[in-house]
Amino acid sequence: MTKRIFFKILALAVLQPVLDQSFYYTGANLTSASFTSALENVNPAITFLLALLLRIEKLDIRCSIKKTLN
Repeated sequence: MTKRIFFKILALAVLQPVLDQSFYYTGANLTSASFTSALENVNPAITFLLALLLRIEKLDIRCSIKKTLN
């Protein structure tokens, strides 16, 4: 594992809980209870987007479209 990959994983490990709690508390204060509980389900998507931005995950759209059509 290179230093670059290590620091990307470290950045995800630090940012994800912070973003998770920030979104959760903001949602709890500004919206209803049902929306707040639904907001918790968005966290895996946020984690995936962070991994895409840090280039830890790769997204091949052509392969995804082929899989859904078959």
